[in-house]
Amino acid sequence: MKYVVRAMVEKDLVNGLQLSEMSGWNQKYGDWRFLFDLPNGNHWVVERNSRVVATLMCISHGPKLGWIAMVLVHPAHRRKKLATRLLNQVFISNASIAYYLDATSQGSQVYKTLDFMPFSSYERLTLDLEQKNVRVLIASEQVTALSKDMMPLVLEKDLTWFGADRSVILERLFTIYPKRCWVVKNHEEVIGYCFGRPGRNFDQIGPVVSQDVAVARSLVAHACNATQRVPLVIDIHSDRHQVKQFLQDVGFVRQRSFVRMCKGSMQKMSDHAIIASAGPELG
Repeated sequence: MKYVVRAMVEKDLVNGLQLSEMSGWNQKYGDWRFLFDLPNGNHWVVERNSRVVATLMCISHGPKLGWIAMVLVHPAHRRKKLATRLLNQVFISNASIAYYLDATSQGSQVYKTLDFMPFSSYERLTLDLEQKNVRVLIASEQVTALSKDMMPLVLEKDLTWFGADRSVILERLFTIYPKRCWVVKNHEEVIGYCFGRPGRNFDQIGPVVSQDVAVARSLVAHACNATQRVPLVIDIHSDRHQVKQFLQDVGFVRQRSFVRMCKGSMQKMSDHAIIASAGPELG
């Protein structure tokens, strides 16, 4: 039977979850649903014998930037260029925007053949709570719970600091997981913020955004202290050496790295204030 590329539909989410679980990824069904329900999605699957064997999701960060995620291929069907077929389908469906993604070092070699260029890099750090050094986790009283009335200020700042419009994603993260969202203000100005969400293997901290290292450390400390029972994961920008050292002092250990890559030049993201990403599926 031939491989068939078609648009993803709701019933495919369960199959996608099975693929991500086979790969040991952190997503739960709710994460697949979260991505699928975002507006202006461009999601595809490869099917063979009525079975989904590969997936790709592309979410919108505004009208000129697509974020590619959940590129998964069943182990029995790898090395058949199925991921390339899915990527080309996305490019054909909208060739006028820039595309970004976070790739593993191995995956980045494939994306380079499709004209993706390295943009920056992130390191995944994980924490087993039994190894947590509580003496290091001292958070400033400046950190407060993010409230609904502060969201417009956070979204305005994020548009500048992230360089693309991910307001829908941040608003939904806040709506679903309000107790995992923190902010630091200086008078009426937002100078840092942090979001979080649960995962299958780890609770994810991120995005964490601030131009101030001390603020970033306090935000991460708050996020760590708010979680008591579940291991943690954070994808930190490779150039944020002071915050990375703080995390290692807490007890975080390096798991892997990601290469942030881009294709096209319609819109350039910014990362000068990005401490940690929202995870490779959200950017």
